[in-house]
Amino acid sequence: MKIRTKEFLNTNYPVDFSNNWNSALFTAIFTSLFITLFEPFGLSNLSMPNKSLILAGYGLIVLVTLMIDIVALPYLMKSIFDKERWTNGKHIIFMFWIFFTIGLGNYLYSGYIFHFDMLNPKYFLSFEILTLAIGIIPAIIILLWKNNTYLKQNLQSANELSSSLKDSSIKSAEQSIQHIFKSYNGKDSIELQEKDILFIESEGNYCYIYHLKDNNPVKKVLRTTLKLVEANIPKESLLFKSHRAFIINPEQINKITGNAQGYRLVFNHTNREAAVSRQYIHDFKLLIRQVE
Repeated sequence: MKIRTKEFLNTNYPVDFSNNWNSALFTAIFTSLFITLFEPFGLSNLSMPNKSLILAGYGLIVLVTLMIDIVALPYLMKSIFDKERWTNGKHIIFMFWIFFTIGLGNYLYSGYIFHFDMLNPKYFLSFEILTLAIGIIPAIIILLWKNNTYLKQNLQSANELSSSLKDSSIKSAEQSIQHIFKSYNGKDSIELQEKDILFIESEGNYCYIYHLKDNNPVKKVLRTTLKLVEANIPKESLLFKSHRAFIINPEQINKITGNAQGYRLVFNHTNREAAVSRQYIHDFKLLIRQVE
């Protein structure tokens, strides 16, 4: 159970920070309508001028807070909000941060409107709990909608690409490009024909080069980074970086499947898989059409 939880938290979450203003606007409108129409949490007992307008103001607080949290912060702190390294665990922590900041905004807004004792911690805690109770509904809707949308898109696209692989004869150059992969210190290396390379996987300071030897898949381990490996690949090569942890050989792909994060690639002669993240999907499609 502990291993499964850790695996889930470290799994990539399909997030796109470029269009988050849509989510901010949807959540703000939902909040305004919900509070104004239903007047939950004792708000129906209040009697005051411009009550509906004041209650709708909570939606404005949500909008401003979300524009900071999910639009401005990802833009200003791109290294932290790297979608290639964005996991379920990071997303859960980020969601709690969003609820906390919205609760803080609602607390300050309410203190200004209703003039209660803002130094009393029970009021602050109450607003945090109420914010979570209201915000969890649109948060779950958005999460499920995004996952389902990306899953459908990637499944359909992957099936089409996989079919094109089966219907086409992948070219195999008579004079394959020669690759020499070296370790950091240059003491360890491997020389391979490109046609024999399946894919390269990175893990920390090590790269695992999966390739064919006498038509059997074997693995070579080198102490190096994927960035250094990529830097030594000639321009005429078809080897393609498909993910922050993978460089793949499109000529050795046997099957393409899809999930919410992108594509999964199955290679000839092995059941080992490599990933294509959403960042590289467009270029990957162009590459597959090139080798058809």
